[in-house]
This record gives sequence, C-alpha cells and structure tokens, in this order.
Amino acid sequence: MHETTQKTKITLLSFSLGLIPVIKSLLGEDDNAKKLVESVKAKDEFVKKLIIGDQKTLGEAFEELKNIKKMKDEIEGYKSRAKKPIDACGKEILDYFRDPLLCIDNYEKTLKLKASNFMEAEEKKRREIEAKLREEARLEAEKKEKEAEVLRQKQAKLELEGKEKEAEKIQEKIEKKEKEIDIVNSLPPVITASYDKPTNISSVREYKYEILDEKLIPKEYLMIDEKKIASYAKAMKGTGTIPGIRFFDVPNIKVRTK
Repeated sequence: MHETTQKTKITLLSFSLGLIPVIKSLLGEDDNAKKLVESVKAKDEFVKKLIIGDQKTLGEAFEELKNIKKMKDEIEGYKSRAKKPIDACGKEILDYFRDPLLCIDNYEKTLKLKASNFMEAEEKKRREIEAKLREEARLEAEKKEKEAEVLRQKQAKLELEGKEKEAEKIQEKIEKKEKEIDIVNSLPPVITASYDKPTNISSVREYKYEILDEKLIPKEYLMIDEKKIASYAKAMKGTGTIPGIRFFDVPNIKVRTK
C-alpha cells in the first residue's frame, strides 16, 4: 500500500513538473498490469484460427469469451485505478491501454460472431427437422384418416345389408384408427438445440432489420430513422412489416464473470 501511494505521489509530482514520460515508466513497472497487457496478444492466434463446427469448439469459444471478459474487467480495473489519482494525465493512461482494449473488443466481437453463426445454423437445422417431422405427422394422420374413412364406408355398407355383428367389428377398428389419429395429432415434434451453453453464458434474441429496397419504404420511415426502426423491430420481436425492410433476429451472447 505504501509503495502504491508513493508511486502516486511521484506520478503527480512528475505531471506538475511536466515529466509526462515518467507516467509511462510507472505503468510499465507494474508487473501484473504489464503481464496482463502483454497476454492480450496471446489470444490473437486462437481467435483468428478458431472454427466453430461442433459442441467442443463452441464450448471452447464460450470458455474463451469468459476468459477475455475477465481479462477485460481486470484491464479496466487497472486503467481505472491508474486514472483516478492522476486524472490530469488521462491521455497517457488511455494511450497505454487503448490497443489492448481494442484487441479485446475485437476478439470478443469475433468469437461472439462465430458462436452466433454456429448457433444460428444449428437453429435453422432444428427448425427444418421440426418442419419435416410435422409434415410427416400430417401425412401419417391423413393416411390414417383415409383408412378410417374406408372402414366407415365398409361399415355403412354392412349396416345396409343388415350385417350388424360384422358392422360392430368394423366399428372397433374405426375407433382404434381414430385413436391413432389423435395420438399423431397430439404429439407435435419438439427438437431441442444440439448444443449446450456453459454457466455464465447466455443468449437472447436480438431483433434487427435489413433494408431491401429503400424505394418501397413508407415516407414516415425515411431519412432513415434507424433508431425508430430498431425500436419497432424490438417491439415486434421479428414480426414487423415495413415494405423494403427485412426484420430478423440473431443471438446476442451475454458473458458474465461471476
């Protein structure tokens, strides 16, 4: 504590004397801050080369997101502690931390985009599988309904011929077939996501829009008032309808360190 206070006094004195380069020297002498700043570049190769194609690599991306979020918080902490007592020389501090923080932000964006693209692709597959299963269920129910109708016609013919016992046996088959139809219709396919998110990683649907044809956009949406459109997109949760604009949603990954 005494050493930190002494460094702060020296820094303020250096500033008052116009010896700004001393501030850089003091920052460089903090071994923990120096190691943390230098360790940022070590993430560069991993982030650039990572290809998310399965649960394992998605998990690696999420784990790295937690690590760089923690690293960012630590860097922000160092920056804040360094800036507070010597606010007058804030430019030097900002310059010192600018590059590593820009790298961190870029890494975070890159990993989130890769994870989001993978999750979106998996969600598309899930929806396609559900749609296929629903169609198969519909066709199966339709097939059974046709079979039931054939039995009903057969039953009606037997009743007309006075063959009551045989008609009763057909009725049992009809009821069985109707139960099968009810079972098929009562089991809508639900396919869960094919990936898991670890603790402290979450994602919510973020509703956005894309301009397809500006000429078709109504006058009240022109200039373009992107804030207004973004607010409308969020309120409509991806179901908005404005000519010339496509509304859609994407995963917005949240990272917590605690």
